[in-house]
Amino acid sequence: MAKIAHVMYGRVRAVYDTDMTFEEWRLAHSPAMMFVDVTDTDAKVGDDVDLNDDGSYTIVPQEEWYRIAEKRLNNQNTFAEEKEIKLNELNNLVANTLLDAFMYRVTVGQRTFLAMEKQALAYINDNKRGRLLQELAKAECVDVQTMAERIMERHNKIADTNDRLIGYYEKWLDVINKAKTIDELKCIEFSEVEQ
Repeated sequence: MAKIAHVMYGRVRAVYDTDMTFEEWRLAHSPAMMFVDVTDTDAKVGDDVDLNDDGSYTIVPQEEWYRIAEKRLNNQNTFAEEKEIKLNELNNLVANTLLDAFMYRVTVGQRTFLAMEKQALAYINDNKRGRLLQELAKAECVDVQTMAERIMERHNKIADTNDRLIGYYEKWLDVINKAKTIDELKCIEFSEVEQ
């Protein structure tokens, strides 16, 4: 028995198990359709197919979430799969919003930023001038006081964004968990996250 994949736009669109040989299958279908023999492989719908110049090919398996998304487009997904899609969308939205808030306001690594925060706080509380704080102030052509205030402003903005995101996440998680049907889940459109 042969296993034949229909390939369209570089992706497996269908997989057929047949008693025909690969050549018989090709002759029985339109020459405009592309088929590859995937007998003895784990090729599945949604896998990518990389075609080589010599006519050979490589199957590139896709992640399970991609298969779920494909099933969703074809209205074949289950309630659990649709719920997983919505949870992933929510998690990605929250993670990207926090990352954007952090990256927009901080152009240094996280460790360096934490050290800057400590030095800024030490300056504000005890007038201690940490070396990193001084160097950063010099690089930005401001005095140490202004630099310390900017760093703490960044810290507070990130903390505020994080606090808002916790409430945002809990609100939408509750909406997802209260949904009873696939259609209810599909209708969930996340609102814009305030920053």
